[in-house]
Amino acid sequence: MVTAELLRARNDIEFQWPARQLLEAVGFETKVRTRVLNLLKTRGMETLSLRGLMDLILPLTAGAPKSAEAIWGFPPIMKQPQFGPILYNSALLTLTEADLGPAFRAEWALRVYHRLMLSGQWLTQVGLSPLPQRQKTGRRRPRQQ
Repeated sequence: MVTAELLRARNDIEFQWPARQLLEAVGFETKVRTRVLNLLKTRGMETLSLRGLMDLILPLTAGAPKSAEAIWGFPPIMKQPQFGPILYNSALLTLTEADLGPAFRAEWALRVYHRLMLSGQWLTQVGLSPLPQRQKTGRRRPRQQ
């Protein structure tokens, strides 16, 4: 049986684990786990590595996305029927909170940082600032005495 402790002890994101046991050890809720298993079944995969799981949920990509939907909407898992934004957010949160060893944490942090940088690049390309500016009202606050 694969457990989070075993994943931490192995500290190898390339090692192939039985898919169902890996998804249970990561801590996905039942709906997310079922959808990922369905996707793996259609691809004929019975084993999965942590890197493969991250590639399904948050793949590394090159270049800035072409639209706002492309920032978050192109991971392979989003092509799975009945896997919408709520389940996707649940999967992202589960992986972000998972303690599966230093190698996993480093790779996941890199992917999240990379995706946030891409979204900032896209916002800049379309003329928006990634950080909202304070709105100036034209009047000053009264001085406190």
